[in-house]
Amino acid sequence: MSQARRLGGAGMRRICADGASWGGGTFLAPQVMFAAKKGKVPASERVNLACCGIGHRGGQIVNELFKTGHANIVALCDTDMGAPHTKEILKKFPDVPRFKDFREMFDKMGDKIEAVSVGTPDKAKNMEGKLPKVPKSPSNHFKNFLLACKGEEKCRSSFAIAGPLCQTMALGVIAQRVNAKLEFDRKTKPIANHKVANGLLAGVRPRADWLQYYKR
Repeated sequence: MSQARRLGGAGMRRICADGASWGGGTFLAPQVMFAAKKGKVPASERVNLACCGIGHRGGQIVNELFKTGHANIVALCDTDMGAPHTKEILKKFPDVPRFKDFREMFDKMGDKIEAVSVGTPDKAKNMEGKLPKVPKSPSNHFKNFLLACKGEEKCRSSFAIAGPLCQTMALGVIAQRVNAKLEFDRKTKPIANHKVANGLLAGVRPRADWLQYYKR
């Protein structure tokens, strides 16, 4: 899943935080609108990419994004940083700053990051035969994300699609946890018939210095 959206620095923090619960994907932020060029892309015209999740499927995502030639890898983040499954990417990018907490990464490098990839385990491989066919495109999934960051293509998996899907997934997880049928108001967004479930929907309150980024 990949998503592109024009954001300010505050929005970038919020999207990354939301993305941690949404699942694997790539997320954009702000100021990359360059003219299309043929051949090798100069470093100054690549997307400055931070990568959250660098082992297993996350590592594959990092490699594919880097292989397009449209990304500068500027930060690496993984809760298991240094574990065996992260070492391939760490060896490939030995001089890139490393973090275990994405919030620390943004606090220290937010002004240097233009896009974020979020990699989580791939659960869909055993569903390949049941999934809808995706139309062929001049660019692959990873290159499409980076070109969308630069304004050269329209992202094929937009927030208009991913948002409602992730909302449905979150409601399903909560219903399973409380083992109850839930009544959800699509317009005002609360769960009307279950106080505990509605509290889970709100999530953990962010730190005081992060509240400004969660204002709607």
